[in-house]
Amino acid sequence: MSEDTAAVSALVRANYIMAGLASLTVYEYFITLRQEVTTMWGQGWTAAKLLFFVNRYVLLVLTVIGLTPTSTYERYVLRNTSDRRGCSKVL
Repeated sequence: MSEDTAAVSALVRANYIMAGLASLTVYEYFITLRQEVTTMWGQGWTAAKLLFFVNRYVLLVLTVIGLTPTSTYERYVLRNTSDRRGCSKVL
């Protein structure tokens, strides 16, 4: 396996892992939303409530940012391996 193929393969694997973790994060958000509404939304603002919302929603924003291709190389790899033939060459 050449060095380029190994790098692309590692990048693809990392993207699969990130997508899986993002799915778990979004799933957790939706299954706990009802509990959040009943517990947190009806009360006044406290330091604990502010900390809760910052922790909860910053994680969601970072998850979305983490799913976007950030480097030119990563965008190039994703663009060139989007069809089945490209993926089979890489993996």
